[in-house]
Amino acid sequence: MSKNCTICGIATEAGVYNVKHNYVCRNCLSIFTNLHVDDFKIENRKVVRESPYCGMTDDEQRSSCIEFIYTLLDQKIAPRSFSMMKNFIKKGYSWIGITRAMEWFYLVKRNDVSKAKGGVGIVPYVYDEAQAYYEKLNKSLTHRFEEQILPVQEETE
Repeated sequence: MSKNCTICGIATEAGVYNVKHNYVCRNCLSIFTNLHVDDFKIENRKVVRESPYCGMTDDEQRSSCIEFIYTLLDQKIAPRSFSMMKNFIKKGYSWIGITRAMEWFYLVKRNDVSKAKGGVGIVPYVYDEAQAYYEKLNKSLTHRFEEQILPVQEETE
């Protein structure tokens, strides 16, 4: 029996329940499983980390952040959220930092998204803790690349 995806609305049997216990099709699942960790590549026998928003203009970063938050908050962003995000940027926050703060609080920590009421007001309260979480996670992934992938690549060269 097929069910409708809570994100795109398409009926499908190929889906799962996400962290909010909503049915999500396989196409939309990546939104909830791909955390905004750094991208890794190997250059000159060294592991290089890049932010997911690296190479994007400020407008592209803003759009990507808003798109993620829009999806996270079930296609509801309160109008006040846009001015709040603008103020966060003025205070020195980054678009990837805002994205990671929202992602960490609602997806990693599994807090109730419905309590957000379309807002991003939680960001200043969890920003530093979220950034520390992602820094630790990225260091762990860097170490894994250095320990497991780099030696294998060197053997094949």
